[in-house]
Amino acid sequence: MDLVYNYNLLGEYKIKILNALLSNQNIKNLLLDNVSNTSLMYTQVFPCFINPDLTDECKTFLMLDGFIAKTNSTIQNMVLTFKYFTHVNLVMYKLDGFHGTRLDILTTLIDAEMTKNNAFGIGQFESGDRQNMNPTTDNKWWGYYLQYTVPDFKKRDES
Repeated sequence: MDLVYNYNLLGEYKIKILNALLSNQNIKNLLLDNVSNTSLMYTQVFPCFINPDLTDECKTFLMLDGFIAKTNSTIQNMVLTFKYFTHVNLVMYKLDGFHGTRLDILTTLIDAEMTKNNAFGIGQFESGDRQNMNPTTDNKWWGYYLQYTVPDFKKRDES
């Protein structure tokens, strides 16, 4: 049997993961920054890497994308990468029991959701490194990439 890359399944998991993150009230509050009744999906939260309009107002953005990497003829890894960034005016954030900047707290909240045992029905995610990123050259926005891997993500052709 040949290994099949199932990108439809990858898309399904990206939406499932983002919805789970948005169901976490601490994450939702951090992204909304005290703005009520705002839909976040496709305004500040995206299941792909895009370049949103950063001229209108100060916000925090969260994006998730990924790929499937073949490791040998029967095993593949699913690799998911979060891209999240905020305006420098929003760096300071307070949440009881958490320390650091808005993005430090967001990193902690994402990691807590992503490392729950089999939370998404696809196995245990392994945490990767968090790396700095600057989405603009004007130094008004600051963020991170955070990567997770599901090793041994098997999807076989049933034919």
